[in-house]
Parts: sequence; structure tokens; C-alpha cells
Amino acid sequence: MNRIRILVCRLDDADPDHLTELAAFDFPSITFTPGPSETTLDQVEAATLETGHLALRVALQAQWAAVDARLADAYLQRFPSGRVRRDGCKSIMVASRLGTVH
Repeated sequence: MNRIRILVCRLDDADPDHLTELAAFDFPSITFTPGPSETTLDQVEAATLETGHLALRVALQAQWAAVDARLADAYLQRFPSGRVRRDGCKSIMVASRLGTVH
């Protein structure tokens, strides 16, 4: 059995052949009602839309995590060493059309 996987990678502009995997998304298998049906195309469309939203959610979560890490690093660099530390405080929930992210 074969599956389709989308990889979300960071691309280094200085070395475009070097990719760092940030996230992966395996397409779910799609099942349809057997036999001729008037709703088959509707099933395909609904499955495609749901899969697209899931894939986009994974990509955006990876992007948000990368931006958050950069912003946290920039904040830490503004203070003398040892004055500010990452304390692992509770994350916030972000809600969007694509779902919620912690």
C-alpha cells in the first residue's frame, strides 16, 4: 500500500539543497460509497476540502512555531545573559478557520 505525505521544510537560501523537516502530514485514505452514485463527486469534493484544510493547518503550525522561536530568541538577546530565561510557561490557544492550535 502507498500513501502520500507532505513535508513542511525550512529552506536555507544560501544552500537550497539543504532542507530541514519541520512537520509532516500523511494524506488520509479516502473511502467512497461503492457503485454508481449521484453523490460520488460530492464525496470527493468534501474529502478534498477536508484534506486541504488539514494539510494547510500543519504547514501554518510549523510556520507559527518558527516565527515564535525567532521572536523569543530576539527578545532574549535584548537582555544581559542570565537575566531572562525560557520558563516553559503555558502556551496560548489560537483559533482560526482552520481550527485551533496550542
